[in-house]
Amino acid sequence: MCLPPTFSGASGLFMPKHYGQPNVARSVTFRPEAEADLVSLYHYIAAASGPVTAGGYIDRIETACLSLATLPDRGVKRDDIVPGLRTLVLERRLTIAYRVHKTEVEIVTIAYAGRDFERDLRNENDQDK
Repeated sequence: MCLPPTFSGASGLFMPKHYGQPNVARSVTFRPEAEADLVSLYHYIAAASGPVTAGGYIDRIETACLSLATLPDRGVKRDDIVPGLRTLVLERRLTIAYRVHKTEVEIVTIAYAGRDFERDLRNENDQDK
């Protein structure tokens, strides 16, 4: 099985916009905001702890996101923020916000260490109305 490139892989800082896995009901996609969150987080951790540590952390985040393809309903429903939103906490400091659609799981944003993603998503949702 061919795994997608990751931040710590030989491909460097590259992340395809769409992941698909065989034999699963849903694919996992990342909104541009979520991709930017991962890049920013990588740089932040790399500056503080080095690229190996940062790459390992990003790999764990990617693994958690991709696992939502098979168990998307395990996150907490957060309709109070945006209708259809779910969140999953990873390693006590990171929140993955996502939506479950019929054939895909959409990673909306990835918030690290207390970032107020709730306010940002509420404001975005209000502007869409």
